[in-house]
Amino acid sequence: MSRKDLLDMDKCVKDSHQTEDYKSFLPAFKSVPISVLKQNGLLQALVTSEDGQKEAEISEDVLQAQEEWEAVENVQAGLLSETKTGALDNNQKVHMRVLQTIYKKLTGSTFDCPRYGAHWEQLGFQGFDPGTDLRGTGFLGLMHTLYLVMNTQTLPLAHDIFRLSQHQTQNFPFCVMSINITRIAIQALREECLSRECNRRQQVVGVLNDFYVATFLRLYQIWKMQNKTIKDSGFTLKEVETFAKKNPKQLLRSLEMYLVEHHNIATLDKWSLHSSSSPDLQSQKKDLKFTGVCDFKPRLEGEARLV
Repeated sequence: MSRKDLLDMDKCVKDSHQTEDYKSFLPAFKSVPISVLKQNGLLQALVTSEDGQKEAEISEDVLQAQEEWEAVENVQAGLLSETKTGALDNNQKVHMRVLQTIYKKLTGSTFDCPRYGAHWEQLGFQGFDPGTDLRGTGFLGLMHTLYLVMNTQTLPLAHDIFRLSQHQTQNFPFCVMSINITRIAIQALREECLSRECNRRQQVVGVLNDFYVATFLRLYQIWKMQNKTIKDSGFTLKEVETFAKKNPKQLLRSLEMYLVEHHNIATLDKWSLHSSSSPDLQSQKKDLKFTGVCDFKPRLEGEARLV
């Protein structure tokens, strides 16, 4: 994939990279009633050790992260300082854990990776520093990717999309694409395309998360079924954005049906695997004895028989 292709794709977020445009969507969050941290418990999971005990030394980082999200929930136009825009902060341990978790969940690695390096390009960032791709969406761009990989229902979808992004001919930068989907979600919220669903569910963050996943799913399905390539990225993103904004309810319903269907398939596969490997069933198979045709004894004349 050439640098030019990546730059062409990045034009889709050019306008949102401007500071004033970024601030303009913030009032849309004014009525957020629920925190993503409290709702999904993602950051709490990241700061919990293997034995289930929370690490006391980073509790301040959790509080800081909560403060950032509370600032988003209660923001008024013009009151948000530049330090509260949610940029990736190297000094925040939670931010770094989010980045590492995304890397591990997508690659299957069990080891942390360097903060800078070519390995981030393999995930679909445009350079050695993921932070440079977050100018248009801020830390929310990473939080959406984190939500995708931390949710057990959507993790298989994340793996499917990531595998497609590595395809020999249909490859695309996964993380840059994810950031574009976050941009679409932010704009849909700002343009009040999600207002009805937010009112129905009495929450904003949950709707925004699901809308992000649903939009990414639609992009994935179009990209895969129509054999799209990186050259089609600009037009395809625009097509997906237009559909998503006009049909948010249909989009969310499609996601719900997709997750239910794939959950049922996964459950059936697990049941089949368990059944085929069950010791009791195997022993029953060994004990089964079939009688051959020649093993039947001839009926003697005058023998009593059931009619």
